[in-house]
Amino acid sequence: MKRSFAEDKGLMLAIALFVVLDFGTLAFGYKISKQVEQDAVAINLAGRQRMLSQRATKAVLLAANEKLPSEQRTAAIKEANAAYELFLETLNAFAKGGKARGGAGQPVMLDRVEGKAVVLVEKVLAMVAQYQHLPSDTKSDPKSLQAFTTFLVANNQTILDSMNQLTNELEKQSVAVVGKLRIAQTLAFLLSLLNFGAILRSMLSQRKKAELAAITDTLTGLLNRTGIYRKLDKEILAAREKGKPIGVLLLDLNGFKAINDQHGHAMGDKALMDVSQKLIDWCPRTWSPGRLGGDEFVVICPGLHPKVLENYARELTRYLKRVEVTEGGYVSASVGWASSPPETTSDSLMSAADSMMYSEKLEHHKVQRYRESTRSAVTEAALNK
Repeated sequence: MKRSFAEDKGLMLAIALFVVLDFGTLAFGYKISKQVEQDAVAINLAGRQRMLSQRATKAVLLAANEKLPSEQRTAAIKEANAAYELFLETLNAFAKGGKARGGAGQPVMLDRVEGKAVVLVEKVLAMVAQYQHLPSDTKSDPKSLQAFTTFLVANNQTILDSMNQLTNELEKQSVAVVGKLRIAQTLAFLLSLLNFGAILRSMLSQRKKAELAAITDTLTGLLNRTGIYRKLDKEILAAREKGKPIGVLLLDLNGFKAINDQHGHAMGDKALMDVSQKLIDWCPRTWSPGRLGGDEFVVICPGLHPKVLENYARELTRYLKRVEVTEGGYVSASVGWASSPPETTSDSLMSAADSMMYSEKLEHHKVQRYRESTRSAVTEAALNK
């Protein structure tokens, strides 16, 4: 059976959609992993800001303590300068997005913070705006270091609280973003799963159609030869289990060749379809009509005893005695039958029915020849008068 273009197109579209959704699921997984990685870096650096603020504050307190040795104060100034510089660099990276230094000094990229996090970062940036770097000339201008120290000590708690809130806010945002991505990933997966189910249903449907086509006569829609023997084998097995007989009616059309010769194959096909429809209308629901090929038909009749099947054969002969195909064109049928116990085989049952049908066919031809000879004799006698 040829599949329709619409069926092929639908299946190809479903497969393409499945591939897209599958890649979408993978893409969401990759996006989630990258987002978690980026968020982890940002959260760690936000937490580091608290440490840098405290570290710079402690270092400038040591540097401003004139009682300490100059070497210790110089070292403290270097430490404070390094901590404060890294603090400002990271804070600006949060505010604008860009490069920052990670925990091991490696370069990392930060996205510009959003939402409440922006407010927190801008608040601290405005606070430290007057000190874009640590006062360097502490010997000639010790008051500048003292002023910076006073500034850091006075604002240290505010800076710490802001950086704590920034860390918490980044964690909340990370959870929210990853949550949305996981929802999208789940939806893509579910859609992919549903689409895969649709593909399987389509393939199963096409397989069933192909299997049905393999056992169906394309002209009449009845069982074809393969379908007839499969069905007959199945019914024989069922009959063995139930201990009931199995029968077949085998019929061959009379007058079919004349229809083909006089009116063409299209009319011959119509005759076959008309007879097929009549068989469908006549057969009980549990019976299975089929076309062996040409103008031969079969009806599988399970569970009927020989005498009952014989009566049905006679009834079918009468039913198909005069099937009008075209104006002035008729076909009839010679019907043979066979009923056997469940131990029979398909071939033996069909062979027995064929023998009886052949006998009926010969009888039909004898009758036809007798009628034709009688008509000829009557016509000749009338002409001689």
